[in-house]
Amino acid sequence: MIYPFEISNFHGITGNHYNLYKSYLTNIYQRRLLYNENGNITTTTTWAKIDHGVPQGSVLGPLLFLIFKNDLPKFVIDKSVPILFADDTSLLLSHSNPTDFNNNINTVFKILSDWFKQNLLSLNFTKTQFTNFTTKNNNQIEINISYNNKFIPTITHKKFLSLIVHCSLTWINHICLFIL
Repeated sequence: MIYPFEISNFHGITGNHYNLYKSYLTNIYQRRLLYNENGNITTTTTWAKIDHGVPQGSVLGPLLFLIFKNDLPKFVIDKSVPILFADDTSLLLSHSNPTDFNNNINTVFKILSDWFKQNLLSLNFTKTQFTNFTTKNNNQIEINISYNNKFIPTITHKKFLSLIVHCSLTWINHICLFIL
């Protein structure tokens, strides 16, 4: 994850700015409070030292995570178009040949797997999905994608930055009927 020396060496942060990040990222302890539906604390975990990463729920956490994953695009850029937004990452891939597309997407997942391992991260399978975009005139091609022997589900639409994108590239999910 993020260590103070990596911020200094990789991103060129030095002097007082480096000292600020160093003090923020070293000797950190955190615990969790679990609440019931009435808002009362039911369980408190013991304090645990955070050896890497940033404190969960911290103000600087999202910014530091963006800095941390900033190098991901350069590993997959030749086979896909990465889109990074806060803690969400989307990859766009295209190819006119289904066999080449399938090979490319599996290559990208192998690259991602290696990057995750090197950076002490893991893929969240509950949030990982695949959408095969086609026009109305083209038929859907069945493509099965797996990652670490787990199949990634294919979905017909996905909410992406508050816009629902349908696999047929239509506005069908945005059409609402209002009766007054």
